[in-house]
Amino acid sequence: MEQMPEGVEFSSLPKLYDNGTDKQWEVSISVASEDVSLARTSFAQYTQLLDAENIPYVIDEQKLA
Repeated sequence: MEQMPEGVEFSSLPKLYDNGTDKQWEVSISVASEDVSLARTSFAQYTQLLDAENIPYVIDEQKLA
């Protein structure tokens, strides 16, 4: 996150999800750039880091240009 290239905006926000039986905190991440290719590359690098560190995540909300 601290190593995002210039021109890429990164944010992570906590979200409280309610699945009907209990509530769970999760983190929503966002990567944005006017350069779509740079945004996709940066997002891929971030998920590769999560994989390398065995940090679980899901991708369920996407807005692609």
